[in-house]
Amino acid sequence: MQKGIEKCRENVKDYLEDARLIADSGRLNHAVISLQFAIEEFGKLLLLKESLNNANTDPVEINGKDFCNHDNKTEKALKVVDPQSKYRLLFRGYFGNHFPRGHFPLGYFGGRKISNKLRLDCAFVDFVNGKWTSGRLINSQRFHELVDIVEQELGKV
Repeated sequence: MQKGIEKCRENVKDYLEDARLIADSGRLNHAVISLQFAIEEFGKLLLLKESLNNANTDPVEINGKDFCNHDNKTEKALKVVDPQSKYRLLFRGYFGNHFPRGHFPLGYFGGRKISNKLRLDCAFVDFVNGKWTSGRLINSQRFHELVDIVEQELGKV
C-alpha cells in the first residue's frame, strides 16, 4: 500500500510539472488536462492513505468503485485542494460562455463516462452549433493558483 502511495505522489508531481511546462508554452487547454490528471491522482493517493489508516491492506479491496471512478477521485481531491469551491468551475463542465452544463446529451459517449467533461472539452476539436470549437477559455492566474495549491496539499499528505 505504501508503495502505491509513493507512486501516486510521484505521478502527481510529474503531472503538475507537465501542467506548468505546457502552460508556460501558452497551451493552457492542454495544461488543464495534466492538472486534471494530477488532481485525480491526488484523489487516488488520498483513498490509498485512507485505506491504509483503516488497516485495510488488501490491494484487491482498494480496487473498488471509488478507486476506479474518475469523478469520485476528483471529488475526493477537490474536498482537500478546494474546500470552498473557488476552483471547481474548472472541473464542472462550464467555463466562460462556451459550453453550458448538460451540453452533451445523455448517452453521448455510449452511456458510459469515459473521462471528465472538461478534460474532453480541452483536448478535442468539436463541431457545435455550426462552428468548429477547440478548448475552453482558461483563466491563467486561477489555473496557476490551483496548480500551486495541489502542490502544497501534496506536501502535507
